[in-house]
Amino acid sequence: MKDLKNLDRFKLLPPSLQEELDYKLFSRLGNKVLCRVIDKIPYVQTCGDVKLLPEVILDNLSWELSVDFYDASLPLETKQGLIENAILFQMMKGTPKALEDMLGVIFDTSEVVEWFDYNGAPGTFKIKTTDYVESEKYSSIENVINVVKRNSSHLDSFILNRIIDTPLAISSYVHTAKKTTIEATL
Repeated sequence: MKDLKNLDRFKLLPPSLQEELDYKLFSRLGNKVLCRVIDKIPYVQTCGDVKLLPEVILDNLSWELSVDFYDASLPLETKQGLIENAILFQMMKGTPKALEDMLGVIFDTSEVVEWFDYNGAPGTFKIKTTDYVESEKYSSIENVINVVKRNSSHLDSFILNRIIDTPLAISSYVHTAKKTTIEATL
């Protein structure tokens, strides 16, 4: 099998066409164009190899895939995660699974608790996480939630469980005394 980049299209022409100038020029031009296309092949395989793409292409690909909550200022790993799952997120929008997967990209640990699991009002849900959320990022997270959740469901509460790992010192003092009364009788 021949290497496409080094393939001379002129030699593929039948002998009768190799003598005509137009076909010679066209085949030479075809060789140059083919080489340029072959150089771009790695960029065609974008969805499978998102981790290999430059950040500029990720930004453009996010627009092409309609990633609603994409922001160019996000960290590279978050961008890659959003783009890798963009088509799947579009298909699953409105389901609790989509919300859990989207929160999984944003947080290390998160959980969606439906209303029937905590005796809440029908159509509500809670989000629990142990990750720290800065106050200025909360509004953008709320926008992401509103894009992914069902329109009929509503966020009841956002619960932040923090585990503070510090040494705990406990001390106690117990004082016991026995009262003895001595009476003298005369």
